[in-house]
Amino acid sequence: MKKALEKPEREIILRVLSAFHGSRQATAEALGINRTTLYKKMKRYSIKMAEA
Repeated sequence: MKKALEKPEREIILRVLSAFHGSRQATAEALGINRTTLYKKMKRYSIKMAEA
């Protein structure tokens, strides 16, 4: 189940990052998580700032 949620979660993070023009602080707030958690998820899903 966890594996099945990875792609949708990655896409959500990318969309929210894009909506906030790459602002990780605003993205974390919008997602209801702290910045550290966002950074960990970005690393796990190999999200680079250039993708956002």
